This record gives sequence, structure tokens and C-alpha cells, in this order.
Amino acid sequence: MKTLAEIYAAIPKVECRQLCSEQCSLILLGKVELDAMEKAFGGVLSHKPGCLSCPALDTFTKTCTVYDVRPFICRLFGASRKLMCPHGCKPERQMTDQEEHALLLAYNRIVGGLEPMPGMETIAEGTLGSLVGTNSKPRRTGY
Repeated sequence: MKTLAEIYAAIPKVECRQLCSEQCSLILLGKVELDAMEKAFGGVLSHKPGCLSCPALDTFTKTCTVYDVRPFICRLFGASRKLMCPHGCKPERQMTDQEEHALLLAYNRIVGGLEPMPGMETIAEGTLGSLVGTNSKPRRTGY
């Protein structure tokens, strides 16, 4: 697989009931994914101080405003055994561990590194610091 579109197409579709908005929170994603999300959104996506919800989540309708260009991790939700939907939404077929691993490797080769969504560093610092007793920021990786 050489493109994100090919990787995304390899992830089984999930019959989503749009009940999982509480799962839309702090995520890591590739810059190319953030760029696509911001283009679809029509502006900069950034976490607001104190808010743990994804900035692409419409908090009124509880739906994703950039669903068609959502990142890899969001596409895996419900399709991966490790990210099962708590509301019973099922994938068209269950991926094997080997498939998940191969997709993750292909994704990492294309994206080259993950970044927190803008604004997430401050939130994560406070949240993670309170959980593990440190004020260290998440390590940023290169592209």
C-alpha cells in the first residue's frame, strides 16, 4: 500500500450508529491528515483549553464534521479488536492482528510520524501530569 487512500480502503467499514462521540477525544495523527481535516473543516482545528473533545466533533449534533476525511485512528475505531465500539457497532468483517499490524506499518511509512492535534499539548500536559505525577509534554516526532 502506497497511499493513505489505499490504507483507508483496507479497513473494514463499520455500520456506525453515531453513539460513540464520547470516544472522540485527544488523538495523534499525521500532518497530512490534519491538513485534510482542516481543509474539509474550512479552518484551523485546535483543542480549546480544558476541552477533551476532538475539535472536529460537533458538540450539538455529536457527529464528526470531517467524517469523510477522518484520520486513520478514527477509521480503526470499531473495526479493530483493540478498538471495539462500546455500542455494538460491528465491522463488515473482523480484521486479523496481522492485518492491523500491516496497516499500522504502512500508515507509519506514509505519515512518517504522529503529532498531537494543535492545542492538545497543553491539555495532555495537565491531564497526563495529573495521571502519572509529571508535567512532561508528549514527545513530538518529525515528519
